[in-house]
Amino acid sequence: MDSGQNSLRYFAEGLLNFIYPPRCLACSKLLEDNAGLCGQCFEEIRIIVDPYCQRCGMPLDPPEAFKGIETPLCADCRNHRRPFALARSIGRYEGVLKKCIHLFKYKGRKVILKPIDKLISLYFPGLFPVEKISFIVPVPLHRKRLREREFNQSELVADMIGSKYGIPVLADILSRTVYTSPQVALTRDERAENVKGAFKAGESSWLPKSNILLVDDVYTTGATACECARVLKQAGAESVYIFTLAHDV
Repeated sequence: MDSGQNSLRYFAEGLLNFIYPPRCLACSKLLEDNAGLCGQCFEEIRIIVDPYCQRCGMPLDPPEAFKGIETPLCADCRNHRRPFALARSIGRYEGVLKKCIHLFKYKGRKVILKPIDKLISLYFPGLFPVEKISFIVPVPLHRKRLREREFNQSELVADMIGSKYGIPVLADILSRTVYTSPQVALTRDERAENVKGAFKAGESSWLPKSNILLVDDVYTTGATACECARVLKQAGAESVYIFTLAHDV
């Protein structure tokens, strides 16, 4: 982009900010710049800290009940085998973070990517052995839902991580071949049944013996993560890690 185009873009952004002053998407406070969230709301995001399940990353409450346990696991992970190596999330799916993800996912408010970028910079490196990740794969949307939303929020987050840490993103290696019902109102068993057989991995020389980071927005019961991980491992992946912005509790 040349200097003339840059000047025009900055002028347009300045004019829009003058007519429609940027506000915090959580509390509507006026912002000096279009940062998405004010400092106070950003600080209110509940980051997941120890103790949490060492397999799926779910916060474990009450913390004192898990004191001294070397490898704490939630009830689900104690009772069910998981096809992924581990799953980790930055924060709890509540309050400010829940509102941000909802605005991003359903209202197309991409300015939320700014605080998401900050969260990833602060917390992602401590969640995964970054040097072991071969490729990043976003959880895909069915083409019908992609037309409705016009973008895949998981792919945008995957691209952000890939660019930040120099990890290739394979956005087309996994596809959603079945148009499934929204998971929101479904029970745990219904969620698992809903996504069963919904994903397909394409043939690729990249997958065999690779360590995949699967990226999604929210980990709820793990149904989507498990189905995607199962398909990727069947296609030859050595191991699958799961990253989500939030974990529902």
